Amino acid sequence: MKALSVHTPTNGGSRWLRALVVALLLTSVTACGILGGDDESEQDNKLTAEKLYDRAKERMESNNFRRAIRLYEILEVQFPFSEFTRQGQLDLMYAHFRSNNSESAVETASRFIRENPRHAKVDYAYYMRGLANFPQGLNSLERLFRVSPYSRPQDKAAKSFDAFSTLIQRFPDSEWAEDARQRMVFLRNGMAYYELDVASYYLRRGANVAAANRAKRIIDEFQETEATLEALRIQVTAYKNLDLHDLADDAQRVLDENLSARQ
Repeated sequence: MKALSVHTPTNGGSRWLRALVVALLLTSVTACGILGGDDESEQDNKLTAEKLYDRAKERMESNNFRRAIRLYEILEVQFPFSEFTRQGQLDLMYAHFRSNNSESAVETASRFIRENPRHAKVDYAYYMRGLANFPQGLNSLERLFRVSPYSRPQDKAAKSFDAFSTLIQRFPDSEWAEDARQRMVFLRNGMAYYELDVASYYLRRGANVAAANRAKRIIDEFQETEATLEALRIQVTAYKNLDLHDLADDAQRVLDENLSARQ
């Protein structure tokens, strides 16, 4: 039997309960003839934890992620306390991610973190939670109509940023930390430009107070991004439209200082 190098704390009660729930669900599905019933499924149910894990890993390596997910779930039900199951849960996050099921990837990662806070590879779970929430590129329809990538709500981006931030704070030497840092820079810029897009919209609509407040948020929360310069310009224009010339002059002074510093 292969020796696994990872160690996990025991969390018996919640795992037994979860295993029981999943087992009941699988039993119910099997009874309906949706799962099981074929020779391959019957063989899977007779495999050891090691064999199940190896078979799932083979499916992962051949990019058959749907089949791998099914095998990892069987492994979890039949061997809830096995070290192979712990490793399988880490692989399962990635399988869900590659299957474009980000919600399941996040759920699996969050559950692993909750149940295995001291696991040797828990840093990977934090990384996968951030990666699963990481915003994807524009789809073909959005590209056709030239939709700005910053016009989307940034809820998932904020969740991704928080997950990567937690990873770096708790595991600064993790092998995933450097990639997380680079992604955080991208996310921070994206969130700043989203706020800038909203502020610009308010300014075009003549909602000068809202535009000035949104610009202030960019300046306060997203310093050192390129969006701050445009936010200052919006502030200058909005304050002038509101006849708040002292505030407009202050914003213009800060803008000039930033422009001079960048020359």
